Amino acid sequence: MAAWFGRSHLLRIGWLLGWLALAWAASAMFSAAPETRHLLWTRVAAGKGPVLLGYRELGQRPGGARSAERHHVRVELRDGRWWIANVALHKRVDAPGGGRNPRFLKRWRLAAGDHLWLNGVRVTVLAADATTLHLRSENGDEARWRGGRLETGTAPFADCPREGAAWWKRWLARPRGKELFLFTLGGQVPCARRWPLPGVPVGGARVVWAADAFWLAPGRAEARLARAGEKKHRAFSDLALPVGEEEDAVQRVYLGRGGYELKVRNGDLWWMPLTGSDLFAPDEALPQPGDPRVSVRYSQAAGGADGVLYRWFWLGWAGWLVSGLVTAWRGRLRGTGGGLWVCAALLSGIGVLTLAQLALGGDSTRWLRFAQGQAQLWTAYGWFLLLPALLPATGVHGLLTGLFTGQARFW
Repeated sequence: MAAWFGRSHLLRIGWLLGWLALAWAASAMFSAAPETRHLLWTRVAAGKGPVLLGYRELGQRPGGARSAERHHVRVELRDGRWWIANVALHKRVDAPGGGRNPRFLKRWRLAAGDHLWLNGVRVTVLAADATTLHLRSENGDEARWRGGRLETGTAPFADCPREGAAWWKRWLARPRGKELFLFTLGGQVPCARRWPLPGVPVGGARVVWAADAFWLAPGRAEARLARAGEKKHRAFSDLALPVGEEEDAVQRVYLGRGGYELKVRNGDLWWMPLTGSDLFAPDEALPQPGDPRVSVRYSQAAGGADGVLYRWFWLGWAGWLVSGLVTAWRGRLRGTGGGLWVCAALLSGIGVLTLAQLALGGDSTRWLRFAQGQAQLWTAYGWFLLLPALLPATGVHGLLTGLFTGQARFW
């Protein structure tokens, strides 16, 4: 191999032929890529009454494990401001903001005096501060969370299943602002992370920690919630957050297979896809909203040669080609170093081509964004390599000398 690398003319010819083969494969791939369409925006017109949005209004396919539900969120214009709530039966809605990332909509911040009903069983919050949570059920049983442990007055059962994430996952989640699972309410058997409540199924509700506070999250039980002194009970689906530009307001949401940016324009609420929009074939029926106040728009059918990925790939291919030609012209594409350069260039090109192939054959714009990001980095690096190729050998030697000895000599 070293002897082959030492023949600079063979190395240059091999690199050029390999680069042309890469171009041929890319051209065939982009020309054969299927045409697709995806959601551009969803608009909810201002008006009275709530509007339910789901996979039909948000450009997602139904039925998948990660797809949005038929009615996933409820938006409503009240007193000149839009509000959003999660009405999905089994799936979450992440609306990061207010220093919390993620921030799920179906969450109730526990405070002293709160009353909680789980399948009709009342639980009262006696105390809730930054370090301690104290609960009491209607039959007089109490539970405390303090010092990182659940105290129920009863020794936990020895064969309880492990609930919650492993300790290292909790340790990683804390500095990133993620929720920390603490314990569940319900069941008959006391466990290290379960407070048994007669009449409430196992996992009836969950207590989590986020943003220096205790929060109640939904589980298998029907939950009703009320603050101290309130007569009106609320369900988790009644908990709404405002949409706006303020720090605590909702600006982005992630539900089902995609993420969306929320904008209020002329009183209407606009949903702009961020990631994960489903791709549809030109002859495939597009999801259409079921509410007359909701309108959607999809992109025109476009193939692989019409997208951003196509332009970035060929710009990167040209950058690496120019850098390689200049490197060969300066007489540096030879020896072991030149062989490593050729191998790195070809392997990087094959990697970008493979990722582009996966993206063009995928069913979501998420893969296209991955491939576009990789192609952009590949393009920037290819053109950056032109700089050391243009420097004279003494300049490169002087640059390395200055970096490692502090005595720079560039010319």
